[in-house]
Amino acid sequence: MPKQKKHKSGETYRWVAKDAAEEEKQQRKRVKEEGPSLEEFQSSGWPPTLDESSTSNKDYYFNSYAHFGIHEDMLKDQVRTGSYMKAILGSRHLFEGKTVLDVGSGTGILCLFAAKAGAKRCIGIECSDIKEHAAVIAERNGYGEVITFVKGKVEEVELPVDQVDIIISEWM
Repeated sequence: MPKQKKHKSGETYRWVAKDAAEEEKQQRKRVKEEGPSLEEFQSSGWPPTLDESSTSNKDYYFNSYAHFGIHEDMLKDQVRTGSYMKAILGSRHLFEGKTVLDVGSGTGILCLFAAKAGAKRCIGIECSDIKEHAAVIAERNGYGEVITFVKGKVEEVELPVDQVDIIISEWM
């Protein structure tokens, strides 16, 4: 006989055990609505790790920054770019005569701001091929002698200086 329980309102509820088919149906509905639990996901046959040796997995992130479109979007964001410009140019006293390292320099906009603020040397580290264009941009803006770009990952490159005074990065 099913268990019965009385609600505060006086109504009687019956508790009925669900059969396996109904339980499975409810489980599928829950997964569809909420997604699988961690245990269900792990046991679903998904590979435990990505093949980190594949070229696409190693280089995808950095190669995605080799295209002008993403840089154009960032540079056109006036609030974002303007905020970096105001912060650097408004702190000339911190940048004058200093060696600046820009991690993930992209087109070199932060290096340009730092050079304009009086940095004696700017080194931009960039892992994507946009680095070649950044060097041209620096040269055309009159900072070719001040700004140097190094291609590679920050944890792997050898810098052309022993130390830097300021590290900047456009991480947002």
